[in-house]
Amino acid sequence: VVSGVGLLYNHTGDVQLGQGDMRLHDNSVGAMAYFDGVIDEFAAYNSALSADRILNHFESAFAGVIEFGDAQITLQPESQTVLEGEVAEFRVEFAGTPPIIVDWTVNGQSVNGETSESDSILRFPVKGADDGATVQVTVSNDTGSETSNEVTLSVTLETTPPEIVSAFGTGGDVNTITVEFNEELDPASAQDSANYSVDGLTVSGAILMGDLKTVILSTDSQDLGASYNLTVSGVKDASVTGNPIADGTSVTLSSNFTYADAVLSDEPDGYWKLGEGTGNTSAVNSINPLWTATYGATGAAGILAELEVERLVPGSEDPAARFDAFEENRVEILDSSAMNTGGPFQFRTIELWFNADSAPADGEKMVLFEEGGLTRGICIYLFGNGATDSADLYFFAWNDASDGAGAPWSGPLSEDKIPLYVSTSVNVGETYHIAFVMNGDADDDGDLVFNGTLTSYVNGSSVGEVSGIGLLYAHGDDGAIGGTWTNAVFHDDNFGFTSGTYFDGVIDEVALYNAPISAERIQFHYDTGMTEVPFVGPTVPAVQDEVGEITSILLADGLITITWEGAGQLAGSSEVDTGYVLIEGAASPYTTDATEATQFFRLQQ
Repeated sequence: VVSGVGLLYNHTGDVQLGQGDMRLHDNSVGAMAYFDGVIDEFAAYNSALSADRILNHFESAFAGVIEFGDAQITLQPESQTVLEGEVAEFRVEFAGTPPIIVDWTVNGQSVNGETSESDSILRFPVKGADDGATVQVTVSNDTGSETSNEVTLSVTLETTPPEIVSAFGTGGDVNTITVEFNEELDPASAQDSANYSVDGLTVSGAILMGDLKTVILSTDSQDLGASYNLTVSGVKDASVTGNPIADGTSVTLSSNFTYADAVLSDEPDGYWKLGEGTGNTSAVNSINPLWTATYGATGAAGILAELEVERLVPGSEDPAARFDAFEENRVEILDSSAMNTGGPFQFRTIELWFNADSAPADGEKMVLFEEGGLTRGICIYLFGNGATDSADLYFFAWNDASDGAGAPWSGPLSEDKIPLYVSTSVNVGETYHIAFVMNGDADDDGDLVFNGTLTSYVNGSSVGEVSGIGLLYAHGDDGAIGGTWTNAVFHDDNFGFTSGTYFDGVIDEVALYNAPISAERIQFHYDTGMTEVPFVGPTVPAVQDEVGEITSILLADGLITITWEGAGQLAGSSEVDTGYVLIEGAASPYTTDATEATQFFRLQQ
């Protein structure tokens, strides 16, 4: 209660729920303060309701649903016996005046359960060390509390030895063997390279990956296409008993090296293969599936890019995507600290493959990749030269603002800047691998003379270089493949266009690195891409009649553990109602760092 309140006189500004044009307690004003949640049963009175009437309204909302009074337990949790590796479940029912706080403890440590108005369930995956754990729960409200009986978790130890699910070799300049097991492994035995032998190869190292089921073996040089026999002994599972794999377990594997292997070996920050199956609307980033990119179209028919078209890259196992300029197709890449909202960026490499179905009209553009907007950004595009069977390919970048060291540089002629770009000619109907490499200058001596370079490559060879490149500072306006999204700048001083710049043709295997990939590595990527491997095609998940349900979300020790039952794949997003992307390889229970941007999860087909 606060005193000092007078009369509220006539005022404009309408009435809004969920947000409004207002003044807040900190004296901030304007349209702000959007609510995130559910609102129900709004009422306004030109009278002051008494405390008794307000309490009556509150209790009436729960009439026949909640028994009011002190918080009390109506159904005690029970002791459980669970097989190691399965999920334990404890349940309590309660009554009382809400809100009721439920506090579960395991061995005296607080953990979170899944709570409704009248019950709460605690679920967590069981390890052998959990045998004998004690579980208790306390329910409380403003007027009272009750603590349950202490119950016990008994764990039946798992005694089945691990098995190899799959194994494959990756040659080229990687030379690894990936071995997947059917259960989590003991790290010490899994990472002992002496437990692995390969006929004709030397195993020099073993690394257990984060899923605790996959081991990456390092070997000497593998022959591409060759078959090898892998033998495993002494590797144990992660159970308390440490069940060892059957001695002499062996599997035959083949060694290959794809274009994706070459790209991934240089650790890109974003990698859009554009190999999704027909019907998909999300362009998956193989490096960070939660960095959202979607297929979009602003044409009258709203038809998205055609998926599952013939690959442009013989060394890729996946198909490509065809973009239709008439339908204004593009892939819309949301802001990310790895692309534009971080920085300043001193280094950047962008590479992709394309084949144009037509050339832009004289003086017009077809964008292959762009990020940023009017002040800072990168744009790679075709420029019409008057011919119908060829076009000029431009690699252009700019930072037209005095943001700090290493800026400004490049930009529109209309702002007295010299646009810095590299250009070359390409033909319609031919496939090209292109790379844009920015090696910027941080201007450590402060002389405002930038010695950084922008080098461009076509089919593994340099086609030109321009100097004068500084740093690329944080920029908005998202990014796009196959067209402009929001804004872009071009070498001829035209800028700001969001239409009329759409590409017409096929784009494949788009990668972004915050590093200056060397000329030798770019040549290697091109050569690898031109070395044919078997075509696999998109992974099409089996159609499910129903999607399962998430049964538990547990927050403990800075980690989120999500457990679910039934069909479906786990998807995550940084927003509650949009932007969900499948989390590749996620299996229940799935654990992730609580500090990650992804805070919302759901199951979907």
